[in-house]
Amino acid sequence: MEEKIPIFPIGMVLLPKMRVPLHIFEERYREMVDQCLENNQPFGIVYYNGSNFRSAGCSAGIIKLIKRYDDGRKDILIEGKKRFYLESIDDSGLYLKSTVRYFDDCGTENAEHEAQRLKDEAIDLFSRLAELNNKSLDREFLQSMDPGEFSFLLSASDLFNVEERQESLESSSTANRIQNLITSAKRSIRRSEANQKLLEILGDNSDIRHIFN
Repeated sequence: MEEKIPIFPIGMVLLPKMRVPLHIFEERYREMVDQCLENNQPFGIVYYNGSNFRSAGCSAGIIKLIKRYDDGRKDILIEGKKRFYLESIDDSGLYLKSTVRYFDDCGTENAEHEAQRLKDEAIDLFSRLAELNNKSLDREFLQSMDPGEFSFLLSASDLFNVEERQESLESSSTANRIQNLITSAKRSIRRSEANQKLLEILGDNSDIRHIFN
């Protein structure tokens, strides 16, 4: 499916179901948001690193106009909708527009079963990670999600940087995304366990030099 939508290059990666507040201050993007609000139309978020932007992004629906300032600036709340590839860019107007081709995950019944199995493993690991950091995890909520939504929700966490989130965005395999979650969770667990062990060794002494004497 193809559609022509406004494009907003920005230094972040938007994932499906991800909600993000944005402060819109540039005149061209203030106009873009006004048009999207008036026409109930989404706009596309693509990751821009300061010199170029990626060819894959995610459409953003405006959930709420939080505040409109007297000078035209706006605070809005957006939600990630559908992933897309840029097909052709139109730079003739005030802001970029592009024909986009939407895409989704590809998979077989066996792949879906594998994704579900990996999801269960990931929930166990993230529960352990939360426990190590004195936090709680709503396992029941996570278990109620389908593997695709689950993979995007966890990919939006602080465990992943923008490049890793972009990789998750572009992946057409739910199982691969969850496997990446598992790898990151295991790495974070090892780091948390090592820090905890170090604190046990140190006790109340914050000077660690004696360990190396």
